[in-house]
Amino acid sequence: MEKRVEQLETELKKLKVEYNTLMESTAAGLADKTKPGEGKVKRDMSMQALIRPWGGREDEESVDNFLKNIEMVASCGGWTEQDKTLICLLKLTGASATCVAGFPTLLEPTATLEDYRRILKDRFDPIQSSAEKLLQLNSVGQWAGEKVKEFADRCRKLGEETIPNEAMSMLEMEWARKQALQVTLAAFMKGIRGEIGLPLRYHPPNSFKEAVEAATRIESAQSQVTYQSEVRAVQEGRREGERRYPATTTGGLTCFRCQQKGHCARECLRRRPQPSQARNLQRRPNDAKPKFQGNCYVCGQSGHLARNCARRATQVKVCVCQQPNIEQDPKGRGPMGGPPTGPESFKGPNC
Repeated sequence: MEKRVEQLETELKKLKVEYNTLMESTAAGLADKTKPGEGKVKRDMSMQALIRPWGGREDEESVDNFLKNIEMVASCGGWTEQDKTLICLLKLTGASATCVAGFPTLLEPTATLEDYRRILKDRFDPIQSSAEKLLQLNSVGQWAGEKVKEFADRCRKLGEETIPNEAMSMLEMEWARKQALQVTLAAFMKGIRGEIGLPLRYHPPNSFKEAVEAATRIESAQSQVTYQSEVRAVQEGRREGERRYPATTTGGLTCFRCQQKGHCARECLRRRPQPSQARNLQRRPNDAKPKFQGNCYVCGQSGHLARNCARRATQVKVCVCQQPNIEQDPKGRGPMGGPPTGPESFKGPNC
């Protein structure tokens, strides 16, 4: 019996040793699989949709942030260096794409992401001193249509850029950040537009956060008042229209041709007659144009004028000097005292 117990204890020790060896080998295998940089991550190019296109405009992110996003997505997607440069090239738009097109070396397969970083930073991220950035912060202003929080984000970004990039201790960095927040607060209060900035100037807040919250409340109240005034104007205009045009606004459209509601005059079935038909319908026998009342100065007959007389074209013209001394009408209508019956007279060059 004792021998049997000793054999079981010996087998149990062997099993413990084998178990420990198996666990160590399993842990080592898992550690090898999770080691970075050995291509163990599955390559996934669909993650490039997480990177936004970049054109180098002022309202977009900086060059460093754009390239950092590419590196972060590349590490998660298992991209190679060629994949990074290809995605960087495809995501460039506008001025940034034009800039890269001017450097043929960037289009070669040997180009790296650092080459893109160097050229894009030289073009879109000029080196500015802290004084220049501080001057830019002091001259910042709210754009037309820009919300208060959007303007605050822009001021905060410029304020962070005013902090020097020098090696400083924790106390110095904290002090520089506090000073930057004070300067950012002053620039925010100065650059905000309209009536929103007046209460902030009358009662200056103690921190940048308080200033943003107060300006946001004023903006919300002002937009609510504007909305109510617009609604009131629409309602008053509707009442004015109902008062001036009751048939049009309350009872529907009224036709001015048949006096029926529900349609306009141009849609009325009772069409107006054609102009020729209207003239024929309106013409009456007694409505004829009255004839000329008077005598013609050429033939002496009534019913027409001298310019329409048939005898005027065939009449022989006689010079005045060859006619007897008769007093003539100064308007050339023949002798005074009655209509002419003879040939038409005129003045010659020797008269």
